[in-house]
Amino acid sequence: YFHGGGHWLFSPNMYREFIGRLSAVTGACVFAVDYRKPPLVKFPQGLEDALAAVRWARAERPGVAIAVAGDSTGGNLAFALIVKLAQLGEQQPVACIGISPLLRLDFREFWWDYYGRFI
Repeated sequence: YFHGGGHWLFSPNMYREFIGRLSAVTGACVFAVDYRKPPLVKFPQGLEDALAAVRWARAERPGVAIAVAGDSTGGNLAFALIVKLAQLGEQQPVACIGISPLLRLDFREFWWDYYGRFI
């Protein structure tokens, strides 16, 4: 699970209760990724952390179905991970769940970049 927070706030600790409930309801083992965030690092280091987390989970639990999920910017990270895995030719997770994900589906409007600049 990738937490939200505008790519610069929050940590998995804020999501402990939610992740516990998610695990109880689904019967799945759920872990939260403490990915690196700006302004301390620049994109794509958070995405690299997400990729490393999926690779770690696959190595620890070979043959187990893996899904990725996140809320807000964590949802953005989950969907970016899907694209990255496809680019690398690696196995896709069985599901990608975004809870109000921050997604950019077109490029016709202005947007903020990862560092707060209007582009």
